[in-house]
Amino acid sequence: CNRLVTLDGYARNDALIEWAKDSVMKGVISNVQLTFHYEQRRKDHSSNNNDSRVVYTIDVAKDYGEKQRLLVIEVFAQGEGPSAMPAEPFEDDDWEDAENQDDAMDAESIPVVETVKESRETRQECDRFAAYMDPEVFSDFIEWTQLGMDEYTTFFLLMTFPFYEHEWDLVGFALDSVFGEAPMDEDEVIEVEAGDEDDGAASSIQSQQEQDDD
Repeated sequence: CNRLVTLDGYARNDALIEWAKDSVMKGVISNVQLTFHYEQRRKDHSSNNNDSRVVYTIDVAKDYGEKQRLLVIEVFAQGEGPSAMPAEPFEDDDWEDAENQDDAMDAESIPVVETVKESRETRQECDRFAAYMDPEVFSDFIEWTQLGMDEYTTFFLLMTFPFYEHEWDLVGFALDSVFGEAPMDEDEVIEVEAGDEDDGAASSIQSQQEQDDD
């Protein structure tokens, strides 16, 4: 793992994790590798404009083969850190522009940043984000590794690796963009079911009282 953080706001993390083939894996000859890349950069270090762009990617490869993009998360912020306002997802047009300039992590990416900045001014300067997980690559990773986890648990496993800075809620952004609303946990389900039972019991008591009054 290589980590670099500078005083002018630049940060970069690069890491590689390898699963060696075992008796559980399927369709694997040698190994499965995950490559993590995080980069945070300001738009222009030479001016007072401190717009920030964050990119986090996870790539997967099998048997030293070609890397495939499993997950990408992008954040645009008008400032050096997260906004006090709740972040909002990209519109489709904004995300397409960001994809077209995915390799332009320098001051030349002004058109994308300016587009997002203008839109953000009408949104009280909130940060903007987008995330995409390739479903086929994700399914391949689950099939190859045979970790015995469902999709949500596998996603959280991938995001537990500490190869990104935690200023922005990248996990929450990915959950919102990729999975939509997170499923209710067990306690919430029990509470809802208990509430339904109470409502049913109250209705039965009310019906019985009405019958007695008649």
